[in-house]
Amino acid sequence: DEGDWRFNGGLRWDNNSEYGSVVSPRGAVIYQYSPVTTFKLIYGEAFQEPSARLLFGGWTGRAANPDLTPETVKNLEFVAIHQTDSFLHDVSIFASKYENVIVDGGSGNIGERDVWGLEYRGKMNIENPFYDGEDITAQLYYTFTDAQSEFQYIQGYNTDGSNAWVKTDDDSGDIAPHKVVMILDFPFSARWGLNLQANWLSKRTLFSQNPLRAEYNENRAAIEDRKAESYATVDMHLRYRSTGFDAGLRIENIFSADYLLPGVEGANSGDDFDQPSAGFNNSLLPQVNKPTVMAYFTLHF
Repeated sequence: DEGDWRFNGGLRWDNNSEYGSVVSPRGAVIYQYSPVTTFKLIYGEAFQEPSARLLFGGWTGRAANPDLTPETVKNLEFVAIHQTDSFLHDVSIFASKYENVIVDGGSGNIGERDVWGLEYRGKMNIENPFYDGEDITAQLYYTFTDAQSEFQYIQGYNTDGSNAWVKTDDDSGDIAPHKVVMILDFPFSARWGLNLQANWLSKRTLFSQNPLRAEYNENRAAIEDRKAESYATVDMHLRYRSTGFDAGLRIENIFSADYLLPGVEGANSGDDFDQPSAGFNNSLLPQVNKPTVMAYFTLHF
């Protein structure tokens, strides 16, 4: 109803024999401004235990740290939703503070990370000229994210040439500041439909542990900084629905986009192929640069 307020709240209690007890509150205030417009204010806290691999999974060339403690986060989000028969607009602004941030490589818990951003989701229903049962739908998703870390990993920082985490507020890296997804769903009939999806991610600065981020690698000071470049892909899904079965064809990356993603974990291999690799994990990961095709068939009993 118009002018209606709702309040939701909850508590989660965890008791861990290693880390002790943790209470995580969650709550939301919802205001129904009108039959088509709603506002929400949401708050929540959570924690993430370090994985067994980070605690105990050390081997030659990779360290573990059994003294790691859980990483915690506090999140606040404001959401505005406006929905009519033909349109949906959903905008959210969020801010998160991470403490005792866990990093790979046995380095321990490293300071704080602050993340804020904005998300927009829009949907439009279009009258279908071929089929009366379902509308054509067009959707747009946009996300802006800014992530800042309190500490950066500087390779060769110490006088003996060893690496160190240094208190320097800067971009966390590996997170695309801008992301766009566009989806068009076109039902041809009660049985046939086509779904097209276009994805775009902006250029990404690499995580400071990655040796290709030159500003935090004393040995690469004169070498051009590397980034995960922006890229766009288009996917297609052709489907057929029946009372007894479903069938379809999915094609990802139709136009053979060639792109690289940031490496995982420490991403410490580097790209100096004239000497042994600095680590096991690739600094940049090449993706399949040709269409990937999958057909499926599902029976209903």
